[in-house]
Amino acid sequence: MQSNIYTMVTNNILEQLNKGIVPWHRPWDLVSGAISHTTGKPYSLLNQFLLCGKSGEYVTFNQVKAQGGFIKRGEKSKFVVFWKDAKTLEIDEEGNENERHFPVLRYYNVWHIDQCEGVSPKHPVNDNGCENLVFVNKSAEKIIENYFQRESVALHIENSNKAYYCCDLDEIHVPLREQYMETEEFYSTLFHEMVHSTGHASRLNRIGTQKKRIGRGDYAREELVAEIGAAFLINRSGIDSKKVFKNNVAYIQSWSKQLKQNPRLIVSAAGKAEAAVEYIMGEN
Repeated sequence: MQSNIYTMVTNNILEQLNKGIVPWHRPWDLVSGAISHTTGKPYSLLNQFLLCGKSGEYVTFNQVKAQGGFIKRGEKSKFVVFWKDAKTLEIDEEGNENERHFPVLRYYNVWHIDQCEGVSPKHPVNDNGCENLVFVNKSAEKIIENYFQRESVALHIENSNKAYYCCDLDEIHVPLREQYMETEEFYSTLFHEMVHSTGHASRLNRIGTQKKRIGRGDYAREELVAEIGAAFLINRSGIDSKKVFKNNVAYIQSWSKQLKQNPRLIVSAAGKAEAAVEYIMGEN
């Protein structure tokens, strides 16, 4: 059952990739994204991917039924995933029973509220107040300023042709803002390296950050974490990521291959990316 859910998630992402859609690049609108009709809370980063970026409230079949509504004829559901605590009894060498808890991935089907009749939105959409400026994005600058004021990681914005995070020195290096063709590309690059920096041992201690000391698979996974995390931060800043990302075929095909080989990859990477974003935003 659990492995089937991982496969379902991976197939959903692969389907979008095959259509030329990279779901972690602005998979939601610049307002509030997909939210629960019951609680008004945004779905997780992974579930935003699975819901294909359509903002608004989502409901289950039972929620629609409880309100006296119905799902429109021919409308198809999407699914969201969640972790459920499971437990098992283990017997040690002395014959004692020990209860062990572990997370299990589960899913349920949902419909967008526009696919239903007799169900009204409960949560008004709030503009995030982000402002797109020609050279400086205030929301992005605030995220950057708060992170570097709080953390010991050093930031070097310099005249160069390289962007990287050095784990040993705990330093981020990116080219000057004026070296970029688009201002948005500067923020995307810096956010990418900021996500890498959250993997430092003094922060989230994520395997894959120390690139020179890890295997190729760990490096690839860490790059996906940074790519997804940067896309989420771009969205939180209110920046139009269409200017940042170009759907080149090689990029899409490379991740399609990775995901086919490891169905658990996208679930793991999205979870780590969300933890990194929360850390950068000071929300953890």
